[in-house]
Amino acid sequence: MSIQEVSQKTEIPGFGQYVLAIFLTPIYYGLKGKWGAFIATAILYLIATLTMPLLGLGIVFWMAAAAPATWSLRNDIMVAHARRTGEETAAAIDRQQQRAAQQ
Repeated sequence: MSIQEVSQKTEIPGFGQYVLAIFLTPIYYGLKGKWGAFIATAILYLIATLTMPLLGLGIVFWMAAAAPATWSLRNDIMVAHARRTGEETAAAIDRQQQRAAQQ
């Protein structure tokens, strides 16, 4: 098993996921299937939109919606990296054991 095969097994979220998590948080949660978070962030975005003209109060509600989404995304990225590292390590150990068995 080559490193390219291993890296294709575990997909690591990219830049587009960050854009969704920061700017379109309800869509990010909808794509993840987290419907409770989808509804909560949709309500926060609605409040943010309605209160934006009031001295920028909407920014507080937008940040309240975006912060947990970016935290969740960062956690997903760390888990994906750990999984990929584990898969690569297991593949390297398998190769090493196969070489030792051939000798």
